[in-house]
Amino acid sequence: MADIPQSAEELQAQAAGRILLVGNPNVGKSVLFNLLTGRYATVSNYPGTTVEMARGRLRGRGQRPEVIDTPGINSLVPVSVDELVTRELVL
Repeated sequence: MADIPQSAEELQAQAAGRILLVGNPNVGKSVLFNLLTGRYATVSNYPGTTVEMARGRLRGRGQRPEVIDTPGINSLVPVSVDELVTRELVL
């Protein structure tokens, strides 16, 4: 059963939706997250830089969906904790 929003802020956040940035390691997900949210997620030129999720809100006015930067994955059949975290978000 879905969680029932407890406040106006939670209801607004739920209505705005969610954007998941999912893809292979080292393809620019964190760079895109930084541009969309104005927040800073670590960016490096090697796989495995994002080891946990980063969350922010889409910049702008009106409804601002939550943007989630996920660890890079090579498959939805997880072989690492990073891939398991991303898989659970997607499914």
